[in-house]
Amino acid sequence: MRDCRFLVLDDEPDIGALLVASIRALNFEARSVSTFEAFDRALIDWRPTHITLDLQMPGYDGVETIRALAERGSDARIVLISGVDAKVLDMAALLGRERGLDIAGTLTKPWRMTSLNELLDRIVHKNPLGADAMARGIENDEFFLHLQPKVALPGGRITGFEALVRWEHPQLGLQSPVNFIPLAEQTGVIEPLTRWVLGRAADTLADWKREGVETRIAVNVSARNLMSLTVADEFAQIVKARGLECSSFILELTETAAVTNLVDALDILVRLRLKDFALSIDDFGTGYSSLAQLQRLPFSELKIDRSFVSVSATSTEAANTIRATVELARRLQLDLVAEGVETETVERTLIDLGVPHAQGYRYGRPEPAEVWGPRLRQRVE
Repeated sequence: MRDCRFLVLDDEPDIGALLVASIRALNFEARSVSTFEAFDRALIDWRPTHITLDLQMPGYDGVETIRALAERGSDARIVLISGVDAKVLDMAALLGRERGLDIAGTLTKPWRMTSLNELLDRIVHKNPLGADAMARGIENDEFFLHLQPKVALPGGRITGFEALVRWEHPQLGLQSPVNFIPLAEQTGVIEPLTRWVLGRAADTLADWKREGVETRIAVNVSARNLMSLTVADEFAQIVKARGLECSSFILELTETAAVTNLVDALDILVRLRLKDFALSIDDFGTGYSSLAQLQRLPFSELKIDRSFVSVSATSTEAANTIRATVELARRLQLDLVAEGVETETVERTLIDLGVPHAQGYRYGRPEPAEVWGPRLRQRVE
């Protein structure tokens, strides 16, 4: 990628000159400005592909510059630079991403040249699993769903499914969620991706409903989705457009995401419950929620994390944790699901502990809807 044009905004001439020299050493074009007025002119006249932005400019702070770039609809890759605390830099980066900017990285003054060169090398090469690739993947139908069953204990009767997204990348082949979900959350692509997953899950339920099969599907939701006040309406519209009820869907949110920014999250979660979506706390036991917080949040289900479930037959501590969670769910009138059940021994332990539902390889690996459909139809017949 040799047509990169770097625009450096820094009020310290020495810093600006150093950045320009480092960038030009990599055979990229670069120029430095020290005032916002000059920066503004260069945006129009030079149209940079990359920007390094000092957050602490005299008379004009970085938040204002971020806002101005967002209002212009800038598509440049942006590096935020400052001598402030790294946490402040991270918050500024999050602010930029929430406003739709491509924040490629941050750099704290003073920096090492190796750190600068590594950052520059990384941001000028497109990530084949990056935000642009994911957005194209959604448009080109490269993503698909696998469904894993949830069952009732004892007996193993299928009571629903969890939708798990996969990506068939045109060059790199099949991709696990661990390879793209974190970046999707960081860049904001998780929002259209979640809508796509919900839509495909709804398509599946609508097909099964026409064949006489009634069940529920759980869809994973990111904390990023809870930043939009319109998400409840958007999700409900997706479901209603398929002729379904929102009660056919469970929205799963990790425990940590559920209790972060609790006031804002509560607003969105209540709206989702009013639409009749069920809400589940995923990976329960790994976060930091308190009993008081759980009582405030409008959840209808807890999912016990697999780290407890997998050793429940051999660890007294894990078994006691699950026993306490069973009692907690009973007191709060919440459904309870144990994740990661793989053996008969663990299943028997969970039954003895009073866990009413389970999920894991013992009951079925994640497979396409086309695999599960005939099995469910046989059950109806």
